[in-house]
Amino acid sequence: MRPRVGIDAHFLSRPEGNRTYVVNLLRGLARVGVGRFEVSVFSADPDRDRAVVGASASAFRWERIAGSGAVRFLRGIPAGLDLWHATFVAPRGRARIVLAVHDALALVRPELLPVRVRAKLRVLLPRSIARARVVLAPTEAVKRDLAAFSNVRVAPIGIDTGVFTPGGVAEDYALAVGRADPRKRVESIRRAVGSRRLVVAGPGQEVTPSESELAGLYRGARVFVFASVGEGLGLPVLEALACGTPVVATDIPAVREVAGGAVFALVPPDDEGALRDAVSRAFEIGAGERADLARRGREVALRFSLEAMARAVLQAWEDAASGG
Repeated sequence: MRPRVGIDAHFLSRPEGNRTYVVNLLRGLARVGVGRFEVSVFSADPDRDRAVVGASASAFRWERIAGSGAVRFLRGIPAGLDLWHATFVAPRGRARIVLAVHDALALVRPELLPVRVRAKLRVLLPRSIARARVVLAPTEAVKRDLAAFSNVRVAPIGIDTGVFTPGGVAEDYALAVGRADPRKRVESIRRAVGSRRLVVAGPGQEVTPSESELAGLYRGARVFVFASVGEGLGLPVLEALACGTPVVATDIPAVREVAGGAVFALVPPDDEGALRDAVSRAFEIGAGERADLARRGREVALRFSLEAMARAVLQAWEDAASGG
């Protein structure tokens, strides 16, 4: 019999980065095939969440996982599974664990997180990492933050480079993407953009676009501005690069690692003057420089495909199943 894998997909009910991770993982796995594994997706509302994932959802069995986070944790991993693919926190159970840890902020920059999230992760994250057979970090920067643990490897998080594509004519606006979160520093972006038009997209923001609409916003922006002071990857930066949009971003380790050679400017995290100057210069980019940035950005983004993401996860499952 094929080993049975359960994917914790309760994040599908939340419009946030963890939801994007699960959606992209399922789409990538469906594209490359799950090989010798039988995969079940555990979500709070399978009917609705299948629609969120789209056609790729048919590649998996769907099962319901009910209750609050505390209830799910106390109930443990569903019975009958050989592997459990979790994000950040894994409950107890007989299944072997592959754990995706998108950032280590709870351990290295806890002040950037909401108090409740910080308190939960500072206790449960180290315990979950210690119990996992394989821990997947999206960047070398996160792996370094987790250097106390020997089971951490880098595995890319993918974007759909068939949705996030170049094209169109840039309009006269700047774009910021992210949920309402102080570490995203949207107010700093507003001050940097000044009297120019700024579109802010994301949960709790002025625009909450679908995936295709978001890609259109990237393509139409004169510049994408990413001012976060703490990230494990910075997925919107890759989405913007895939769309050929010039990027101004804060110079934090993860962003520098994945995109430093393709962004228009990296600025110190706490220097609003440098951010304002970089945004102003980005609005004046000529057609030739914009085309060169678009080419370099697309080359970087293509390294973070859904297929590459899925293959890295499948390798982790293979190693965990075999005891590696």
